[in-house]
Amino acid sequence: MYNWELRLSKRVDIWIVVFFWSISIFNIIANFIVYSTASSYDLYNATVNGVEKAIITASVVVPLSIIVSIVFLGDRSAVRKNLRAQKEPLSGFIEPSFNFKKRNIVRITLLITVFFFSLPWITALVGVYIDYIPGLNFIFLGSQPYNGLPSVHLGEHHGFGGFLFLTMAIVLSFSLDSNYYVKNKFARSLIAGGIAVMGLYGFIGAIEDGMNEQLLKRGIDLPIYHFFKDLYHWDFLYPALAIIGLTTLFLWYYFSAKKIS
Repeated sequence: MYNWELRLSKRVDIWIVVFFWSISIFNIIANFIVYSTASSYDLYNATVNGVEKAIITASVVVPLSIIVSIVFLGDRSAVRKNLRAQKEPLSGFIEPSFNFKKRNIVRITLLITVFFFSLPWITALVGVYIDYIPGLNFIFLGSQPYNGLPSVHLGEHHGFGGFLFLTMAIVLSFSLDSNYYVKNKFARSLIAGGIAVMGLYGFIGAIEDGMNEQLLKRGIDLPIYHFFKDLYHWDFLYPALAIIGLTTLFLWYYFSAKKIS
């Protein structure tokens, strides 16, 4: 027997929505400020101004945050309706353990790893070269000139986009641990498809940009870099990601339905 009240008592979905909006707003504001204040040299000769960059950024992250909000809050709203209609006694109900420690350790480790290797892009987005930060200047390239421009220019990088989508994918994955975080089967399948798309795109973008800026610009030219470069610029990348996302969605829905039946 499913306890609708227990589902509503869990706040994982709420925190995920808050995370998406927080990181999206941060991204918009940071882009507006850095593209309004930094020089053309620091921005890699970018021609876009702060307002334009903020609008471009918002056109990506705001719809994504809205979709996530609709999925999670819509599921929560449906659960409230079921709770009001629930009349059966819960004497036979066994509360789930919610013991996901091993998976959460993996998630947190991945989040810390992704955050650390994305530091050059994160600091660049807030207008700071990472080599200006003591200690990190021994690890990462930043303002060091490369072909007459900074190795890691200020402003937004597609590597930061990789960090953003990878982080979102990992955070989203928390919601799939239990149907007491998200109940609706289609919503859970949609989340799984979104994780597949964002995780793959984020991984490809982060690896390609990271190897370019931190290895190639040190004179380290690994063959695998060219594979990721070609993959990132592949004309069929977005259709391929869409196919992978839809396939993940349908498979998750199919096996969920099969498990329930």
